[in-house]
Amino acid sequence: MFFFRSLLFSVMAVCLFLPRGCTAGWEKVAGYEEVKKELTHLAHFMTHPDQYAQWNVRLPRGCLLHGPPGTGKTLMARAMAEHVSHELGYNITFMVTSGSDFQEKYVGVGAARIRELFRYARDNAPAILFIDEMDSIGRRRSSSEDSSGSRDRDSTLNALLVEMDGFYSRSYPVFVMGSTNRLEVLDDALLRPGRLDKLIHVPLPSYDTRLEILQLHAAQKPIVDNVDLERIARKAQGFSGAELENVLNEATLYGIREGRLPLTTTDLEKMVTRIALGSSSAEDPEQQEKILQNTPYSTLYAIAVHELGHFYVSLLCPTHPLAVEVSITRPTPHTLGYTRFENSDEDGKEGKVLYSVEELLDKIRVLLGGRAAEFLVLGRDHMSTGASGDWKRVSEILQSMTTTYGFSFPIAGNVSVQLPSTTSESSRESLDAMTARVFEAQWEWVLSALETLVGPIETQAHELVRDRTWNEDKIHARREQLACRS
Repeated sequence: MFFFRSLLFSVMAVCLFLPRGCTAGWEKVAGYEEVKKELTHLAHFMTHPDQYAQWNVRLPRGCLLHGPPGTGKTLMARAMAEHVSHELGYNITFMVTSGSDFQEKYVGVGAARIRELFRYARDNAPAILFIDEMDSIGRRRSSSEDSSGSRDRDSTLNALLVEMDGFYSRSYPVFVMGSTNRLEVLDDALLRPGRLDKLIHVPLPSYDTRLEILQLHAAQKPIVDNVDLERIARKAQGFSGAELENVLNEATLYGIREGRLPLTTTDLEKMVTRIALGSSSAEDPEQQEKILQNTPYSTLYAIAVHELGHFYVSLLCPTHPLAVEVSITRPTPHTLGYTRFENSDEDGKEGKVLYSVEELLDKIRVLLGGRAAEFLVLGRDHMSTGASGDWKRVSEILQSMTTTYGFSFPIAGNVSVQLPSTTSESSRESLDAMTARVFEAQWEWVLSALETLVGPIETQAHELVRDRTWNEDKIHARREQLACRS
């Protein structure tokens, strides 16, 4: 490859050299078949423009990849450039820059950099121009001119809009690609047909894509032959591609440090749990055990009672996922115990999109289970602050039910995300009263359900303190003992 860096600002142009017969590009991108199919269609416009010229059609001039961070948008842009080079059989110029490269304290510099960038692209066509973090320069123009920074950003965007309108050539195409995870802030003029014609959403990976990503990265890591990557893919629901790679990388680093190579399925599961709960650098098991040994038994017992409250209430809620792990350990420095539930995309199915009233109420009940267990087992005066996170989540669900989802039908005009400033005080009071009634009903339901389980919770809390963590086998045994749920 040949690299060129502009003298005026930091833009890198990469001339791709790929031998004939080389299958380059998409094999480096695991999964995302629909996205790759869309990009392949766009690449066909560059590699076979004559097929479209006879029909007098306007070919797409650019596309925008948008989606959550870490989903591989930059990787896909690079793969598309390699694919085009392979199909053409000769080099194309792949120019990479970032939206922040056009921002400078001197007014007018950003627009000058835009013009230089596109001039170089025209001189080195065919080329793919990739602008990462497009929202840095494509943000919606403001109506006020209070600051020089705002005027300079608008001037930079105007220069970009003008360049994207007038430089396209059928014989030597220059294709513009952008990426962002903030589509909602981009200016409408940038997204109109004729500029960034195609908006391609790159979502968080599905089960099949997660499995392919894990298989791609696991091929280069020291893991046992019988590792169950399908199990890891199911457990890692909601992880981005970058986070999946980080699971294997962090697990390998930990294995090297502790001398525990090759990695097993258990090692990868533990790392998924640690990353999912907020930290990949939490204390190692030996450090956690030292902390637990120095923690008063009464505190450990209260944590165990709290987590068992979540567990037992989940058994009584038919729409709630089953618990697969209950622990009093610290997965992160700021987490005291956790109860992990199975994902809802077993057997390749995706996570839920719609929730019924019953499912939301079951979520509230399970969240209240920890505080209710403390109330019944430890007493009012010995309840802890461990339920603060549960309380916040309950408030969010209740507020959404009575506003966003419009489940409080007796109240008119309550279907907005938040109440407008013109909402009358009486309407606010009615909504608050309705939310309080729903909360009190669920609290009483949870207390009634756990009253008959106070004995098992008291006994098994001591067992959980001793065991530290219950895995799926122990949890299944508890379910069979109570005959609550098969």
